[in-house]
Amino acid sequence: MPAPSTCVERAGNVICAYNGTMAAEQMKRIQVNDERLTQITRFNNAHENFPEDLAQAWDTLKPLIAYYEGQWSRDLAETDAAYGVLSEDGVWNEMGNFYDLLKELSQVSTRIIEEYEGENAVE
Repeated sequence: MPAPSTCVERAGNVICAYNGTMAAEQMKRIQVNDERLTQITRFNNAHENFPEDLAQAWDTLKPLIAYYEGQWSRDLAETDAAYGVLSEDGVWNEMGNFYDLLKELSQVSTRIIEEYEGENAVE
């Protein structure tokens, strides 16, 4: 391979042009996609444990739902102490928030998987 004629550093990576010059359009395309790679790498690293975190959240919420649908009203009636779990809407709101999050994740995930697998290919 001949010696590069032009090299630039971008996000810790060195990009070089060989055989003469690299067109400005080509350099821009490489830089834009290099930044995309950096962004998706950060996203993947930050969310790699999300499936396990979601399962843990469900394991926490499941018995809370059972409590809310069972002993909660009795505890509310018989206790004067201020506990967040005994607030009028605290548990109900979090149950709804979790459910809404799951539905949205499902919809977005389904759309992305279909696009990724080429059923609705992005041009």
